[in-house]
Amino acid sequence: MKIFKEFPQNGVKCVVCDTNDNKPCTLVTIEGTTEGYTAQAIPIHVDCIDLLYDPTLKILVQLLRQGGGDQDHEQDIKRSV
Repeated sequence: MKIFKEFPQNGVKCVVCDTNDNKPCTLVTIEGTTEGYTAQAIPIHVDCIDLLYDPTLKILVQLLRQGGGDQDHEQDIKRSV
């Protein structure tokens, strides 16, 4: 996974935290967009990535936080990646 030092400043937002804060990020491929060696991708802040591995299903799971960053009201949601 390649890590970029800066988040793109072209108006796109991180899909996890809904900001475009200028922090390190990585590009994540959008499902169903791969054609040959080309794919569409979205930037996600590195510190927004919270992966778990489910050995039974052999999948990675991303924990998403709801509540706009207010940790007192955050709720974990599992989403298959």
